[in-house]
This record gives sequence, structure tokens and C-alpha cells, in this order.
Amino acid sequence: MRIIVLDDDRERMNENFACFTSHNDIIFLAAKNVAQLCELAAFADAAAVYLTDTLVDENIPPLNIACYFICEEASVGVKLKCFASGAECIEGMPKGSELFGYILSARSAIENRVSASNENILRILGLCGINEKHKGYDYIKTSLDLCCRDPDFLNNITKQLYPEVARGFKTGAAAVERAIRNAVETSWSCGSEFYEVLFPESKGKRPSNAAFLRTIVDKLGQDI
Repeated sequence: MRIIVLDDDRERMNENFACFTSHNDIIFLAAKNVAQLCELAAFADAAAVYLTDTLVDENIPPLNIACYFICEEASVGVKLKCFASGAECIEGMPKGSELFGYILSARSAIENRVSASNENILRILGLCGINEKHKGYDYIKTSLDLCCRDPDFLNNITKQLYPEVARGFKTGAAAVERAIRNAVETSWSCGSEFYEVLFPESKGKRPSNAAFLRTIVDKLGQDI
């Protein structure tokens, strides 16, 4: 798993980079603003460590951040959001070997977290009869992963969730919505008994994308 160390202080970034030259899976990048942070951190296989100094913003979206290093100047709102994300949070700006220790710890934690989450998602989709043969399979997996990290996505599926998933697959939000709908409809028509358990009040009607995602996220939260 690659680790992206995002830092808004280029001088500090270069100093830390010199301590990690023998580790090809640890990449140091400079992020000048939140938009660039999101772009650089959007690697599917990357556990990103975000060193925040002057680059602090309460509107940072959910990212695959394993560990936050928070400067003393960061606002209370930023600190609360970092802690609420479930990532490891350290107040201070460690360097060199101290930073390396935190990075290794963060990588181990996120690998375990991602592995458990993915396993549960695959298991519940399998019970629904949805697999890699369905065109919307990867879209549904990504949607569930994002919603589990940030349930706010469930409040605005059309304008926030679909576009976010679409960006990762370089496609359009409409294509994501359509593929998810087709996957749910196809599996529903196969008569999986698990659907009856998940949607006892559906009265034989296929659940909408929103209802499907909300129910699955709820079940995942119960550690099925």
C-alpha cells in the first residue's frame, strides 16, 4: 500500500523526503489548497497522511486519510472533523524518524480497517446476488465505502455521491446512477430471499437506489 504524505510546507516536505529515500512506497507531495489535496489523495490504494499547517479547511471532504497531524493554529472545527473521521490524530508536526513511526502505525491501522470494511461490503452484496458480473458492481462498492465513511453522502445521493463516484471512474454521474439501478433491478428480479429480509415492507417493489444504499449502510453499521 502506497502512503501519500501531503504537506503544505514545501521546505518541511523536502526535509522529510530526505529521510525516506529508501522507501519507494512512501510518496511526498505538496498540496497548496484543499482542491489539490483532494486530487492528490484520491489514489484507491493509498493511505494518505495529511500534515496540516497553514492548509486547514473545515470543508475537507472524506478522504482515505489514515493519520492527521494537526497544527496548534488549526481551528476547533478542523480538529473536531479530523477526530470524527476515525483517523489517528496527533497535535504537532513530527519529523524524520518520529514521523516514520507514525506512518507505519497509520498504515497498519488503515489496512486493517479497509480490509474489514471491504469484506463486509462484499459479503452483503453477495447475499443480495450482486457480483462483478453486474456493470454497477464497482460503483455500488465505492458508493457504500464512501457512505460508510461519511453518512452525509446519503442525504444528497444525486448531487454529491454519484458525482464523487463518477470522478473515480472517469465517467458521468448519470452513468453511475443507471448502472447501480440496473444492478439492483437485475438482482432483485432473481428473487434473492435476502431482499425480503432487508426490505420487508417493499410489497414486491424494487427498492430505489437511495433505499438500497441506506439499508445496506445501516446493516454494515451493525457489523452484519
